Order: sequence, then structure tokens, then C-alpha cells
Amino acid sequence: MVKYSILITTYNTVRTVRQSLESVLSQIDDDFEVIVVDNFSSDGTLEYLRELSREGKIRLIVAKCNRGEGRQIALEHAKGKYVIAKVDMDSIYNPVFKDLVEFYVEKEKELGEFVLYAGVIISSRSFLLKVGWRPLQWGENYELYKRLIDMGKLYVCRVRINSDHIKFKQGLLARMKTAFINYRDAFRIGLRFKVILKELWKKHGLVGFLTRFVLLFFAWIVSDLYEKYDTFREVTWEEFYRDHIYDDSLNSFEVYHPDKVLRWLG
Repeated sequence: MVKYSILITTYNTVRTVRQSLESVLSQIDDDFEVIVVDNFSSDGTLEYLRELSREGKIRLIVAKCNRGEGRQIALEHAKGKYVIAKVDMDSIYNPVFKDLVEFYVEKEKELGEFVLYAGVIISSRSFLLKVGWRPLQWGENYELYKRLIDMGKLYVCRVRINSDHIKFKQGLLARMKTAFINYRDAFRIGLRFKVILKELWKKHGLVGFLTRFVLLFFAWIVSDLYEKYDTFREVTWEEFYRDHIYDDSLNSFEVYHPDKVLRWLG
């Protein structure tokens, strides 16, 4: 019987997916299932995933979706009582998944329902379903974290989750498209124009600022065509989320929420 579900949404190249997924499959046993949601990949990824599905190594769901929708689809199809989510296919993962989920189960007895952030996120399926991902292509995890922090339900555990980050190159057009989507969805989750403008200046300097300002302006206009959320409207969160808008590590979390940092020595 499946106890734990690993939830994966693919948006990388077949090379990175193959390396990353192998590092996941090599560390699990029959207590785990791996659910992969693929958005009709056309670079060979889908063929590779179908092969793994035929071998019974993964459960594959092919659906037209953005990243937030893909994560939610995987969650809704999970059979395990506990889930390991945000397992992105751009890392070589260390063999810590079983230890992490067992650590979560032990802490759940003390803390009740919560979500543990450790590079990946661990939760009971039932609780994560109550919160869920919004249908965003970018910022879906930040938006989820913010709501969990507001609920007092996000805890952080320091652990080296991956041994390597797999890099892949994008051409100029692809980078501009990615930036446009990032800005569009940043507006959708409630970040204000001046907050994103400050990040743009800090990250790219004068030349990058001038180059990307037009993208930012059009993304601001286009964002009105999509559903919006007020998650990041509060001015008090401006500094924290400006600093972390491009950083999943939540390095300053213990400064803002020291009582929510769980120590685990695996």
C-alpha cells in the first residue's frame, strides 16, 4: 500500500528530466509512488516518461496545464497519505526523501497540520489539498508559501536536498518570453509595480533595466486579462518578498520566523 506520493511537474529538457528523475527513483521503495504531470513535451521527455510508465516506475498524467495547475493535478491524483511536492527536474537529489517524510510524520504528532519546506515541500495530502496551488505559470510556490506563512503553517528544515543543480541554456527569445511570463504572474499574485521595478534594477543594472522595462510594462497590462490574487498586497511583506522573489531557498526565513525553523540532523 502506498504511504507517500512524490509529485513532479516537468518543464525542463529530456536530459535534465532523465538525470533528475533517476536520482529520485533510485532512493525509493514500495512505500512510494511517483506521479509525473507533463504538459505535452515535444523534446523527447514525453517518450521517456511513457517508457517509465509502461515499466511501472511512475504514474504519468499528460495534461495541458501551467506549472501551478500541474502541481495541483499531481496532488489531486496522489494516493499516499503524505506527499513530497515541488520536486523539480533540475536537480540531482540526495537520498533523503524517506528520512524527510519520516521526520515530518514525527513532527506532525507535535505540531498538527503543517507544511515542511526543505528544498522540496512535505505535507499530509489532506492538508495540502485545503490550501492548494493557484493556476500560475510562475510564482505558484511563492504564492503558496505566503498563504501558509500567514496561516502560521509553514516550517523550514535545513537539509542538503540536492547534490547538483542541472543547468540548461536558453536562447535570447526564450529568456525574454520567460521574463515576460514571470512579470505577468508577479502582478497576478499581487506584487506591486514598484516592488518588481526595484528587483529589476537590483538584479540587472541599468542596461538590463532599460531592456526589460518594456517587457515589464506590457506584462502589467496583460496581467489584467488573467485572474488575480491579493496574496502579496501587504506593504509589510515588500522587503522580504523582493529579496526572495527569485530565490526558493528562503534563507532569511529564520530571521522573520525563528520559531518556525525545525532542526533536523540527518
